[in-house]
Amino acid sequence: MPVFTLYNLTSKLQLGQDLDFATIFDRLKNEAIWLQMSGGKSFISLKQSHCRQLGIIEFPEFVQNIWLEKVGKGKFKVWCNLNFEACINDLPLNEAYYIDWVDETFTKTNSFIVRPDARKSGYIAEQKRVNPESLYRKIYWVYQFKLFEGIGNSNSPKVLIVNDELESEKLSAYARRKGYFIPDTKASLARQVELLHTHKSPNKLLIASFQILDKVISSNYTGPLDFIWDSFLLQEKLQMLKGKISADLQTNEEQKEDDYKTDINSVQKDYDLFSLIKLHKPLIDYYYKMLYDNNPDSQLFLCDTRLTDYYGIEKSLNLNAKNVQMWYKETDYDTDKEIAAEFFSSVHENADADFNIDEAKEILRHIFLIPEEGGVPYQWHDYQHPCLNEILPAKKDLLISLPTGAGKSLLFQGPALFRSAFSCKLSIVISPLRALMQDQVDALWNKGFYSNVEFLSGDKSHVEIRDIYRRISGGEVTLLYITPERFRSRSFENCLLTRLDADSGLEYVIFDEAHCISQWGQEFRPDYLNAGRKVAGYSAVYQMRKLLFSATISEQVFEEISILMPGVVTVEGTEKSYNPVRDHIKMDFKHNVVEDDRLLDIANYLKGGRFNPSLSRAIIFVKSRKKVEECTLILSDSLKEVFGADCSFLDKIGAFHAGMDAEDRKDAYEKYKTGEIVILFATKAFGMGMDIPNIHFVTHYSPPSTFEDFLQEVGRAGRNEKQRLEAGFNTNENPIKTLCLTTNNDFAKLKDQLHESRISWHEVKDIKLVLEEYIARFKPLIPDTETPVAVPFNLYSNEKGSVNDDLDNKFRIALHWLERLERIKLGYFTITHLEFDAASLNKLAERINKCPDKDCEKVCNAIIELIPNDAEANKVVQLSIASLRSISKLSLENLFTALLKNHTAGILKLLQDVVIEPTNLRNDELSFYCNITSSNKYPALKSIFSFAREIMNNVKELDSKIFEGDELDHFLENCIHENMRFAELPWPINPNTKSALKNKNKYCSDLTKKRFKHAFTIIRLLGKTKHETKMEKVTDGNRKIKIKQSLFNGYHKKEEWSNKITQLEKDCVKLLDYVAKQYFDKNIKNFNWPDIISELKFKGNVQYLSDLLFILSVLGYSKTGGLLPTGIEIYLHSTNSIDETQDENNDT
Repeated sequence: MPVFTLYNLTSKLQLGQDLDFATIFDRLKNEAIWLQMSGGKSFISLKQSHCRQLGIIEFPEFVQNIWLEKVGKGKFKVWCNLNFEACINDLPLNEAYYIDWVDETFTKTNSFIVRPDARKSGYIAEQKRVNPESLYRKIYWVYQFKLFEGIGNSNSPKVLIVNDELESEKLSAYARRKGYFIPDTKASLARQVELLHTHKSPNKLLIASFQILDKVISSNYTGPLDFIWDSFLLQEKLQMLKGKISADLQTNEEQKEDDYKTDINSVQKDYDLFSLIKLHKPLIDYYYKMLYDNNPDSQLFLCDTRLTDYYGIEKSLNLNAKNVQMWYKETDYDTDKEIAAEFFSSVHENADADFNIDEAKEILRHIFLIPEEGGVPYQWHDYQHPCLNEILPAKKDLLISLPTGAGKSLLFQGPALFRSAFSCKLSIVISPLRALMQDQVDALWNKGFYSNVEFLSGDKSHVEIRDIYRRISGGEVTLLYITPERFRSRSFENCLLTRLDADSGLEYVIFDEAHCISQWGQEFRPDYLNAGRKVAGYSAVYQMRKLLFSATISEQVFEEISILMPGVVTVEGTEKSYNPVRDHIKMDFKHNVVEDDRLLDIANYLKGGRFNPSLSRAIIFVKSRKKVEECTLILSDSLKEVFGADCSFLDKIGAFHAGMDAEDRKDAYEKYKTGEIVILFATKAFGMGMDIPNIHFVTHYSPPSTFEDFLQEVGRAGRNEKQRLEAGFNTNENPIKTLCLTTNNDFAKLKDQLHESRISWHEVKDIKLVLEEYIARFKPLIPDTETPVAVPFNLYSNEKGSVNDDLDNKFRIALHWLERLERIKLGYFTITHLEFDAASLNKLAERINKCPDKDCEKVCNAIIELIPNDAEANKVVQLSIASLRSISKLSLENLFTALLKNHTAGILKLLQDVVIEPTNLRNDELSFYCNITSSNKYPALKSIFSFAREIMNNVKELDSKIFEGDELDHFLENCIHENMRFAELPWPINPNTKSALKNKNKYCSDLTKKRFKHAFTIIRLLGKTKHETKMEKVTDGNRKIKIKQSLFNGYHKKEEWSNKITQLEKDCVKLLDYVAKQYFDKNIKNFNWPDIISELKFKGNVQYLSDLLFILSVLGYSKTGGLLPTGIEIYLHSTNSIDETQDENNDT
């Protein structure tokens, strides 16, 4: 290994002096880079022009990279490294010789990777971990010291190697508090090492930085030492290894005229985390050889927690592995954290947050309001100025009423990211729609904010969510989007409380569509109110500013919000309600239309308004997703009738609703913006966060649910005055005319829907009775505020004998009212119960001796203990999962494994219903293939599995690779070609299935645009792999990013993963055949999933079936519900009856 490899990893030079945030802000205020750094220890590349702005004008020769490091809250350093190879080549030498410092065959017998033992440590081992880049050192060092303590089995003194020598003093004090002997730092280093060996304490520790490690080793002559390497500086190494800068660096005068000859963000070689870790192998070898030569009995322990994420990485580094037990109880962790708090402060050392508001607005304008094509930034709207003037100082809790599409998202995104650059504090955006969250986050990522902006949603994998939680806890994420239901997740709240404790609060909590908080709003959502209550509770303890945004707020809604969050005020000079219908809009209605003529009326409306697709867009608001899809397919018939067969926009009709995939929504939006789509059918989801300035035709297919929705949707017309006038519309002579169609029974239907969405006192009392009867099955019906009962959400609909979403919604709203009436207290979401065939449990005790193993016996004994006395009178017995686990003492995974074994052996019969049905998208394909015996059916599934194989084939075992988009495109193209050797789709198209994939081109387009990414989903399910999406800025602008895919392959042999992926594919095909045959032959879509596992002889457990169904879902073949019933924890507070004539609670 050439010497410059080691030099490139270890050598850096500081440029200039340490910088505070005030200097960074003052001199780089018009650059986006300081806002794009994460909230943790972070790095970002600089140009020489940036350095000169910071007062750095002198540079050494052969500079390779320059970067800015955030070393603490409000503290920064500028570093550079040198191109050592260029330095050597520039010397007047005839030839340079390189000497390897370690024999490649050298065995590192006493070197170990240290990782938590997940089986012995419970969930805490994962939940409490943060990345080394975290600035929350209390949390970080509590975890690391627990790892160190678990090493054990060695009486040798220990040396802790740390990256930041400034931490040594606090760490020494902390270690002494935990019972370690730490040598006095006033003594010489040789004396300190000597004391490590001679002191009588069993726990002896020296804390040393890397800068003096060689001196520690050379000072040791008495005996072996255990060296603990805390963590690698991976993000710094990424900066050091970036693309080389021209070796013949110019003089200072020349530099003023020019900058780097190459883009600072161009990278000669890409590095993912695994390859950065693997690059440390020469360093590990080097240091281990040093300590081995000093004393062969010395040991080296690597404790970087990121090593845990890479299965078998010890083999790649030629090391051994050691698993250590962490905390098992939360109370034990809290005890250790309290000790650490004495030495590592949680209080923010914030930079001075005083700034000029007008200057801040100008900075944000240059970052957020740059046109997509570049150029001069747009100006803020007049109505945005007073809002920003109140939001940026963060002195008030504000309610802001602005119409949809008026740029309200910038009013919280900009200030949140701006202030977090000072404080590193987190801001949370609570959004009603997952689709809206993802669209806004995508837009921010495209502006370069990919290291500090994230969102949490149910469609993210467990691994992704775990990683985001870690980054939140560690302070790296500064703007987070969530749905209100996330506050019902115990793991999220634990993560959030960790961050609250570390920061003493949040920057902002933003409620988008805040009217959903109020029970008086037409769109009341109980979980939105719960989120509001949680935030109100947090704000009583921690500092945070609340921003509530809504298009319309009634006095009643504002009053309730004010009770929940006292002190909320409107922005001075603005109204609580904003009228979005301006003078250039005229609203027309057409009553008594014939139901079947609605689309014809819409076509005539476009004709009468002289619709010009080159200047205008048309939007038709429809209430249901199903109707959106239906109208999109058949509007062309009406257009032909009105405009003629040569109508130029027959094929420019699109759909938009929240049920579409994110890729489809984004594609539809972009096409609508550019003119590939000129007529759009949409639900109200389109109104949220979308900005199309040239919508000049707005139709309501039928009246919307609320007048507020109607005003907002009509108000989207003609937002851009210039484009409005170009299209021939003006305020007086020719205003934009909107149209609302109504039939004779539309309003009667609306009235019925409103009644159905409400709940009566009779229903609340009925649900209270059903709830109490359910609780009584598990425990005495007495108040208990300590132990909850897990109650399924479908309890009420099951009681009524109907699978009905409306009944489930009423049940959840009733739970809200029962909580407000102080009869119950709601807890977190949870899985709830299992159902058994009652007859199969009869005389179960007599069959226990037939159980396949001991775990199966434990489950049977637990069931016997829990069977209710009246079980024989019922067809179904329902048992709590929590109770089964408590009695059997089995983990959740082992519990289900034992239950399925008993089910397959016929000892008992599980009844776990799941709905699985083919999608319209692939209905024809499934109908065609399900009865055919062939190895080449289901070409979409085959293509994506082939794609996954091709990706894995290109990653060596125990190694990683970064894939460029072009390379993956080539793989995918070959896989599609290989699996679709037909000119046209082989299956007949049934026009009634409404499939969008009616020819081969559309079928392939669906794969290349939407399904391709799920090859990585399949790879993740193989286990022993780690996939990351890397985003990198590729231009100096704020908007362009390059996306690459990084994959680590932790398998030792190709056969291992190849056999797994082959089995996974076979089982997907087997499951598809089974489900499709039942559906098309017998119209069955309800299945007992234990029977599926048993009949299809799947070797895995319930998680394996869940994985198969997930693959079929993301590849567009089937849609399914959850395998396990979900519900909510309920604490019983009172069984008193409800008297609706009395005001029991001032909230009601």
